[in-house]
Amino acid sequence: MRCVRKARSTPARGTVVTNVRTFRIAVVVSLALAVGQQSSAQDLTTSLLERYLESLREQTAIPGMSAAVVQDGRVIWKKGFGFQNIERLVRAMPDTPYPVTDLSQTFAATVLLRQCVDQGYLEVTDRVRRWVSEYPDEKITVGDVLRHASTSGTYEYNPSRYESLGRVFEQCANGKYPVKLTGQLLERFNMTATVPGENIDDRNLPAPDRLLYPAASLRQYGDVLARMATPYKIDSRGRATPSTYVRKPLTTSAGIVSTVEDLAEFDRSLTELVDPGTLNIAWERARSSLPTGLGWFVQRYNNQRLVWHFGVAKDAYSSLILKVPDKGLTLIILANSDGLSAPFSLEQGDVTKSLFAQVFLKLFVP
Repeated sequence: MRCVRKARSTPARGTVVTNVRTFRIAVVVSLALAVGQQSSAQDLTTSLLERYLESLREQTAIPGMSAAVVQDGRVIWKKGFGFQNIERLVRAMPDTPYPVTDLSQTFAATVLLRQCVDQGYLEVTDRVRRWVSEYPDEKITVGDVLRHASTSGTYEYNPSRYESLGRVFEQCANGKYPVKLTGQLLERFNMTATVPGENIDDRNLPAPDRLLYPAASLRQYGDVLARMATPYKIDSRGRATPSTYVRKPLTTSAGIVSTVEDLAEFDRSLTELVDPGTLNIAWERARSSLPTGLGWFVQRYNNQRLVWHFGVAKDAYSSLILKVPDKGLTLIILANSDGLSAPFSLEQGDVTKSLFAQVFLKLFVP
């Protein structure tokens, strides 16, 4: 069958790095030819983006992937690639749900900035101990945690430490993070395919957690999780097998399940939820030694500011959101293997290492 033939033609996992280097050269040449043949108004073409994303999906052995491009708050392109479930031949679609893993940090940063910073209850220069007395490091500030900065000011990507923002949020916002997240963001912007917790349909979920949500919401979340893309592990020969993935609870660092369509709505909501001045600070580096702003990665490309984040769960899922704020552009991609993020070491803070990002940037930010 077609999916079997495609699996056999997939490059070996061990050759992915070599293949993506070859692909990089091919992309540069092809894009140069395309630009030479088309007028400037035709250069920004989603058909080219679609073609190259599909090639990259095959190169990195991703079974299924969903993507969207947002411009000025409107989805101008969306597409599903491959299969969200190979065994059942269920194709990936723009409304396919995936765990976004670390990308959940951007949701927490948004709600924290809205509820605490914009309301004047919290300064990002506050030490975490002001809000959480038993916090182990007396010098770390809330801003340091949001920026993944160590006490000495160096960059140190630490999702586990980011979870401490949950306790800070509870104190400054006088409420539970899940409740504020659902009320201020998910319900307000009709993000009905976004779930606050990968395990929220677990019947063994502690009663206090279940009581945070109305019964109707729990049923809705269960329906979304039932459609969630199957996670896959890719072996050294590029073959995909369903992986054992333990679903995560909601924290300020992880646990959100969403679709590219809902993430496009999240992208649009940012300027409505957070004061423009606060958002501008969040999307700037506090110092050159850090690749981060407040809850986001930040860097420059062709004199344009890039604001982005990623997610990766080994042998299971990966995600990427890449914004070009001054152009009103956003790329969103979700995948059901770690191939979207893991080969490019995005935790090091440079999105241009990603070939998926490179293709988008070469097409849309020449």
